[in-house]
Amino acid sequence: MSKPNTGIDFLLELNARHAQAFVDLASERRRYRGEHPTEIAALKCMDGRLHLPVMTQNRAWDYSTIS
Repeated sequence: MSKPNTGIDFLLELNARHAQAFVDLASERRRYRGEHPTEIAALKCMDGRLHLPVMTQNRAWDYSTIS
C-alpha cells in the first residue's frame, strides 16, 4: 500500500531541492563573495513578506525560482 502524498511530503521534497541547489551553487557563491566582500545580515518573516532578492535587487539570494 502506497503512502498518500501530503503537504508535509511536498515541503520535504521542496526543502531537498532547495538544499541541493544551495550545495550545487557553492563555487558560484565563493566567486561572488570574492568579488563582493560586503557581508549583509537580515531578519525576515517566515511567511515571505520580506523578499530580500526583490528588496535588494540581488538574485544571488533568490532560491524561490527553483522548481
